[in-house]
Amino acid sequence: MMTQGPAHRLLLVEDNPGDALLVSEALAEFDNRSLSLEPVGSLKQALEALGARSFDGIILDLTLPDSRGVDTLARVAEATDAVPIVVLTGLDGGGGLRDKAEELGAFELVCKNEMAQLLPRSVYWSLRHKRAEARHREFERLVSAIPDAVVVTDRAGVVHFVNDAAFELFGNRGDGFLGQPIGFSVKVGTVSEIEIRRGNESRACEMRVVACEWNGMPAALALIRDMTEQKRLSGQLQHAQKMEAIGMMAGGVAHDFNNLLLVMLVHAELLRDDCDPADERLAGVFEIIHSIERAQALTRQLLAFSRKQPTETKVVNLGDRVEQEGPSGRETILIVEDDQAVMRATAATLRKGGYTVLTASNGDEARRLVQPKADGIDLVLSDVVMPQLSGPEFAEYLASIRPDIPLIFMTGYSEYPVSTESGDNRIVNHRAIMKPFRPRDLLSIVREVLDARARAAA
Repeated sequence: MMTQGPAHRLLLVEDNPGDALLVSEALAEFDNRSLSLEPVGSLKQALEALGARSFDGIILDLTLPDSRGVDTLARVAEATDAVPIVVLTGLDGGGGLRDKAEELGAFELVCKNEMAQLLPRSVYWSLRHKRAEARHREFERLVSAIPDAVVVTDRAGVVHFVNDAAFELFGNRGDGFLGQPIGFSVKVGTVSEIEIRRGNESRACEMRVVACEWNGMPAALALIRDMTEQKRLSGQLQHAQKMEAIGMMAGGVAHDFNNLLLVMLVHAELLRDDCDPADERLAGVFEIIHSIERAQALTRQLLAFSRKQPTETKVVNLGDRVEQEGPSGRETILIVEDDQAVMRATAATLRKGGYTVLTASNGDEARRLVQPKADGIDLVLSDVVMPQLSGPEFAEYLASIRPDIPLIFMTGYSEYPVSTESGDNRIVNHRAIMKPFRPRDLLSIVREVLDARARAAA
């Protein structure tokens, strides 16, 4: 079984064997397991011992064979690193000897004629002082490594310690910061926001204050974290969230407005196509169509702001009336649209184009309709944003039972991104036509998709 060594090792520098024995007897009250003495009889031996081993304290006689007086203390103090030295002297400490010894780093000066009474107390307190200093250095090392600024003040707010992060935060270097009032309230147990001026800039900081002990005295430790960058990023995030909310609101308004514009545009163009070129009402119809197109440009800006639609610009020449009939067909098309006015306008366009039309007011209804009639449906024209079952969700269901039936999305606003490939708008890999659309544009894309289906089946 291993035995624990002495807790403290003292170097006794004394050339007189009798005095060395008196020192040993004076320290007999210490438990042998807590204290060990290593005696040497000269300065040379003392310096060799200090260079070879570590000690917790030194008991030093100033009069040695190879050194005398305060020079002995100066040489030993120079060779040690924060080791307390208790000086033994045959003198009474007068003539400035005590002051000189303390100036050179002695912890205590003990006259040999008072050794039995004073030496144990001096050794005891020197060892406690060494432990306290060791803890203080460790504490200082730890707070110096903290990335946040650390400032230690006394109860009057005078700075006693500042780590490197605090020097950087406050813009001060060197000891000029120490010994000065901190400049703001430091109250133990508080968390507060403070503003630190550094040249022409201001830093927003959070300060937490806790009680501590510094060099044996009550003190306050202020942990100061620079929150400037975090607050800037938080502000940017809040701004982005606000803009996202505005964008969603703008997109929702544009969605409803696009549905109204689609109904007006489809019926206006159907009315235009039914008018004789000499009809006096034709000029008014063109004014309606022109106003709808101006409103469409406004909704396009709203959708671009909400990032829900590609910002494409199409040039339309309204100077002359162009008779352009969309290609006709005889296939059956299922329209899935929750806005009844949009459904009626879309159905009217398709029926005028020669198509048979089935309708469903939402994705759930369309799913029930498709099951018994899938063989009779050639194409599905579906809105994207619908209650119960969205357009993309219905498209996924349709692909699972009848992947051969094509689907075209029609939308003026969608949470689903609209991609543009070779000039074609697509949503989740399906062709898409943007609301409000012209009847001839709808008939054109319908015919194009149906012809592609026929070619694929051939």
